Amino acid sequence: MRTYCLTYDRLNDIDPNRFRRFVVLLLALGISVLFLFVVKDFLMPLLLAGIFAGLLRPVYRRVRVALKGEMQRHR
Repeated sequence: MRTYCLTYDRLNDIDPNRFRRFVVLLLALGISVLFLFVVKDFLMPLLLAGIFAGLLRPVYRRVRVALKGEMQRHR
């Protein structure tokens, strides 16, 4: 059975580009987790706002068309 030990010689064998990609991926993942932790209380209201905006758009269009004449008179 062979055991692996991280020695100075093994550190020199690591591909720098692969290591750089791993570090960037790890940082992006960490920042994403921290971002979600900060905005977790706002996610549900944002989701509901998007849903209601989409559902009420036809009503807004009808009201806008119905009031178009009224809006031009008040200008």
